Amino acid sequence: MFRRYFPLSVIIQLVAIFVPIILNLDIPISNEIENGVRAALESNQFKLILCSCMSLSVPLLLEIFRDGLLSGSKLIAYDNLASNTLLVLVLVMPDMIFYFCVIPQQNIVLFVCIHQARIIAILSVVYGHLYIYGGHFFKQTKCSVWYILGCIGNHIFLWQTFYSDPKAITSYITLILTFLACFSYGLVAFQWLLNQYNVLSTKVRIISTEEYICNVYIISSILSFTTITTIWISYGMPDLCRFTINVLIGQNIAFGIFYVLISVFHQGLVRRDLIVQVR
Repeated sequence: MFRRYFPLSVIIQLVAIFVPIILNLDIPISNEIENGVRAALESNQFKLILCSCMSLSVPLLLEIFRDGLLSGSKLIAYDNLASNTLLVLVLVMPDMIFYFCVIPQQNIVLFVCIHQARIIAILSVVYGHLYIYGGHFFKQTKCSVWYILGCIGNHIFLWQTFYSDPKAITSYITLILTFLACFSYGLVAFQWLLNQYNVLSTKVRIISTEEYICNVYIISSILSFTTITTIWISYGMPDLCRFTINVLIGQNIAFGIFYVLISVFHQGLVRRDLIVQVR
């Protein structure tokens, strides 16, 4: 049931993210603010960060190419191929769109939609992996609260960019939902990691491969989400159309950290298990 309806819900969310482009909506901002965000997007520092993040994907792209050629072999796990492809689509594809489409066309609306689509996709990837590999623990209702709040908050954050809100009510709603999502996720993560610590300290058993994968995604996502949220709050919780060069660079570095941690520790485990199976 989950494998059927969860991807559908993610697709619906991603389509909803691009409704402003479909409806050809404009962002109600002054020329000064528009010139500021365009200058940030076109800055050499941001382009350098984009190129650096895209270069990190080269080894993974080669792995996907190799696995695609050997897809008929029993030595290739389709879960590994799917996981690698998701990582590229979620973390590398947005940077490519920024570099080759947003910057040359100076398309702020496309930047706003792609940025939020990546956030929704990362939340979905993390939640999906925890649900699939986390057993009964992550199938509890309390473990989905953070995902629902996070997605709602990000959708509101997107739409507040396209509508003038003098009293900044939507900004406060976004902040509250972001805080509640982080708090609920922190509680779930703390309870899970505490259970993992008890397993290790009592030496009752070793941690399973599925539990290890959950640990990697939890720790990686906490570091990434904390960095992104801290940067956003530190610079005054700006709208997407008011992002400065420092916010753009900081958030892209946070995405890069998430990508590196997942690709190193998760994919390293997959390769290790594959070698064991061959032996």
